[in-house]
Amino acid sequence: MEWILVLMLLVQPTAPWANTYEETARAIAHVVAEEEPLFDGPDGRAQTAATLVSLAFFESRFDQRAQGDAGHSTGLFQSWGGGAALFDPTRATRAALAAMRESLHRCRHRPSAERLASYASGSCDRGRAASRVRMALAARLLRLAPPPPEPPML
Repeated sequence: MEWILVLMLLVQPTAPWANTYEETARAIAHVVAEEEPLFDGPDGRAQTAATLVSLAFFESRFDQRAQGDAGHSTGLFQSWGGGAALFDPTRATRAALAAMRESLHRCRHRPSAERLASYASGSCDRGRAASRVRMALAARLLRLAPPPPEPPML
């Protein structure tokens, strides 16, 4: 959780809702630990967490109560259709992870940096630039603040 908070603070150290950052970091850490990671390999969970941080930054600037698209998209990840339930950071993170997984599948024919295009725009073609920017920030965060080693499984 602390590492995810560090990632958030790297991209947005202050905000009027900064008092919610810990709750957001905890929710992301919890969901990433429970769900299958989006990416393969030993750093798959860290890459998933960094990508969620990147998306939350671009979609809401980490504002849990963000609303957009005339009230149709809500929460940290500006997900559609969840209404006020997506103001809860854990629910919002679960919904975003499911939508990201769907986008990665739908856009699997695109280069890896463009596979969140459907998440960003609803189309694998229209959202390519937005996907590249979000994926680049996630990669940059991983370079700036590598994840701590995972504890050994007992």
